[in-house]
Amino acid sequence: MLTTAMAFGQEIKFLDITKLDPSSGLSSSNVRSIIQDRYGFMWFATQEGLDRFDGTSFLHFNPGAQDSRRIIEGSDVFDLSPDSSGQCIWALTAYGGLNRICLETCTVLGRYPLSPGIPGKANLWSKCMQVTGNRVFVGTDEGLLLDFDKRTAHAKMLLNLSTRPGRKGPIDKIWLDSKGQLWLFISGAGISVIDTVGFRERAFLSLQALGLPSSDGFQFTGYTLLKDQLFIGSTSGLAIVSPNDLSVITKTVRALPPDLITGEIRALSAGGNRLLICGRQSFVLMDPDTQTSHRILLSRNVEDKDWVSLANCLYQSGESIWVGSQYGVGCIRNIHTAFTGYYSSMDGNGVKINHGTTLCKIDDSISVVCADDGIYRVNEASGFITRIGSSPDFFYEAFRAPGNYFIASSIHNGLQLYDLSGHSRSLLKVFPELAPIRGDLLIGDARLNDSVIFLASQNQRGIYIWNTVEHTVQTANTESGPFRLKSNVINRLYFDSRRQLWIVGDNSISICHPFFGSIRHLDLLNPVNHRPLSINMDICQVGSSYYITSYGTGIVRLDSSYHIARIYGLGEGVNNLGLYKIFPVNDSMVMASSNNGLSLLQPGSNRIINYFGEDGLQSDNFEEASGASYKDFLLFGGIRGYTRINRKALLAAAEDPMLYFSSVEMQYENSVADTFNIRLKQLVVPHSVLQVSIGYSALNYLRPKRLVFRYRIKELNEAWISNGNRRSVLLLGLSPGSYTLQLQAANEGFPFNEANTLELTLKYLPKWYQTIWFKLAIGLLLAGILYSFFLMRLNQLKRQQQIRREIAGDLHDDLGATLNSIKLLTHIAQRSIPGQQQLEQIEASVSTAIAGLRDVLWVLDDSGDTFYHLQERIKRFTHPLALENNIRMEWLLDEELSSRRMSKKEKKNLLLIAKEAFNNALKHAACTSITISLSVVHDKPCLAIADNGKGFNTSALSEGYGLKNIRYRAEQIGYIANIISAQGEGTTVTVIHR
Repeated sequence: MLTTAMAFGQEIKFLDITKLDPSSGLSSSNVRSIIQDRYGFMWFATQEGLDRFDGTSFLHFNPGAQDSRRIIEGSDVFDLSPDSSGQCIWALTAYGGLNRICLETCTVLGRYPLSPGIPGKANLWSKCMQVTGNRVFVGTDEGLLLDFDKRTAHAKMLLNLSTRPGRKGPIDKIWLDSKGQLWLFISGAGISVIDTVGFRERAFLSLQALGLPSSDGFQFTGYTLLKDQLFIGSTSGLAIVSPNDLSVITKTVRALPPDLITGEIRALSAGGNRLLICGRQSFVLMDPDTQTSHRILLSRNVEDKDWVSLANCLYQSGESIWVGSQYGVGCIRNIHTAFTGYYSSMDGNGVKINHGTTLCKIDDSISVVCADDGIYRVNEASGFITRIGSSPDFFYEAFRAPGNYFIASSIHNGLQLYDLSGHSRSLLKVFPELAPIRGDLLIGDARLNDSVIFLASQNQRGIYIWNTVEHTVQTANTESGPFRLKSNVINRLYFDSRRQLWIVGDNSISICHPFFGSIRHLDLLNPVNHRPLSINMDICQVGSSYYITSYGTGIVRLDSSYHIARIYGLGEGVNNLGLYKIFPVNDSMVMASSNNGLSLLQPGSNRIINYFGEDGLQSDNFEEASGASYKDFLLFGGIRGYTRINRKALLAAAEDPMLYFSSVEMQYENSVADTFNIRLKQLVVPHSVLQVSIGYSALNYLRPKRLVFRYRIKELNEAWISNGNRRSVLLLGLSPGSYTLQLQAANEGFPFNEANTLELTLKYLPKWYQTIWFKLAIGLLLAGILYSFFLMRLNQLKRQQQIRREIAGDLHDDLGATLNSIKLLTHIAQRSIPGQQQLEQIEASVSTAIAGLRDVLWVLDDSGDTFYHLQERIKRFTHPLALENNIRMEWLLDEELSSRRMSKKEKKNLLLIAKEAFNNALKHAACTSITISLSVVHDKPCLAIADNGKGFNTSALSEGYGLKNIRYRAEQIGYIANIISAQGEGTTVTVIHR
């Protein structure tokens, strides 16, 4: 891995561990078993229930789960196993029984207590199981072997080891070999190999045969098969057996440290060609083929060794290692990680680097760390940290000096000299030329060659040029020296590939040619605010470009002409603008430290990857001057020590995360409904749902919190919507119809892979008034209404046409006849002498014609369509004639009827009926009084014309043309005509609406 050294005959690998405990969501700190399902999710068996983990969040299964779908039988989960179908897992609880859980829906499909049905054996302590076909074999602490039939959900007892001599003891583990034989690992006894047909013992391997010393409390702690070798862990050491011939193998054992051969083995696991063994004192990664092993030390915190010394189980998944212990779950995310953190000494001496200020690399394995409370020597091969000197001081800078020395600069004691072993030496005796600057505080150094070193003063005294061969020290500052500085505030000295000295300060960047004594001051303006770059912290060169960390601005790239080519800030992906040190990673990338993590910049693709404590850094907080570059490694320091980075391992290919839709939550007006299915492909959304939240899981255990997501609804927008690190999509306001939700995930700093797109079909159901049937019904209704209006209009036009024809007929019959009479009378008047009589007749005829025309115009006038206007028209006709004939007239109008409107046909015919009845009374009744009334009878209009004339016998006389005409006109408008008359009693003509 990162750091290798020979320790106890083994190469050491420093690996970082990420801890999961109840504070992070784990059900219990005591974890007994770990497996990974076919979809990539991790399952943890704990003392307080079963947990499923996707890298960031947990699903919990226990007897008291609020969600009834996740209630299990018993809480102390001792063992886990995938079902032979691959669709479920089995969870065995100590005093509960078996639980079958669906992987797709995370629903408990069955809970099967094991105690009932076993005569005399209540409250069994189930410890282990082996799942095969339709059977589950269960071993108990009481020494019982149970056979659970999946088809009948019934358990029966196969063996009771307490009745077998030399076999009595709890069954710690069960293994089914390729021959179909069950291996029962019996505490304090050995291994019994039995067939699964007659359940007869085929062989027995005693502890003595296994080479394991018997002891009080002996237990088998685990087993794993690797290349036809069964590795068996116990409280008394490790044994290796060939399953083929049951022979014990000792060759491989000799490649392990002694404490694993005879000491307690806590857990073991096989993955690929790797064997992982965890003992109380050692954590070893072994290759049986090469007979080599590597000791694993957990970097940063020596106290983390407790996570493996109290381990219960191990699981290997790809490049990750999962440790289940009595402290929780520890995850070594990547055994090929590029990061190693150094904080506390691995020898347990209690030495810690709480706040590192600067770093100095001594050789391949030794680094010197300046800190705010002293100076430390770190052996990166062993992880041992020792403090140099005993008096506390704030050290600010350390650098290699000629010979086997390094010089450290502190606030209170100035420059101090040490040999490479960390022993103090006299500065003035070895380097007397440094006496003038001995009391100064240094902040940086740069070596021109083997004889000239440039040193920067933290106290703003400029630059010291130390010639170690000529034993001279020159000073260059703003006032004097071989070259004049623009500012005495200096943060970094750096020699580029042209041997030019870059002097980086808060408000200045200068380039000096030491051999010529010339200096050039760069005027660099921020292209965004057009202000000079300020608080410049560091610089490095990659190819023909230069990269500057400008605090508060970003990473500034200069081209070969020293002009600003680009600035990388927050918008480009830099996590924090409190930037400090910067170094080349290779010929195309740079890495910078900050107040919050490290940023890796790849200018060619403009990608930026940010790294944090969860990736293996000693912490997220770094110091402005703490950094170094040495061969294949970069070092960055700050709070809690420093991190060493392997440049070659930094950019291992990142696999696309496995992506699943997981949960759906539908919000109704007064309730919430949720569902869970990682194989969800289609979702039907009822019309009453207000909003839908769709959750998803992305599995990448290397950097689970550094995944980014984007989505789109293909039918609405082809553009992708960034969802950041959020693991759910909220949908609301979608119209009824079918949609396709597409989702993509990517590792931060890497492009999205179009081939890794997850799709979900959404079908939004319409409300009742949005259905096609309702729309069709509305369409038909509107069509019917329009058609009805059309028919009404057509009937209206027909009625109007009919009225026009009737009026035309009346005009032809009445006005035409009158005009013919006038024409005839005119001819007669022309021939007669005198023609006075004919002229009078002509005048009467013209008057009649004029009255008829006025009646026609009145009928056609829309403003006179009420019964009130009808009465007024009748008055205008009858009143002059009644006066001329001394007849008293009376007109009556019901107030309710006054403003009621009538059709034009009704208007014309009622007028003509009234005129006909009045004329009949005038000509034939010999009356002195006539009453014309318009009233309402049973809510129907009624016209009545009554006289007090002589009357007539209606039964004796046949009706004449006038009365028949009255009845005909009444029928035309839906009225009924009734004529009442008797001799000497007058006549009443009544027409009433049907």
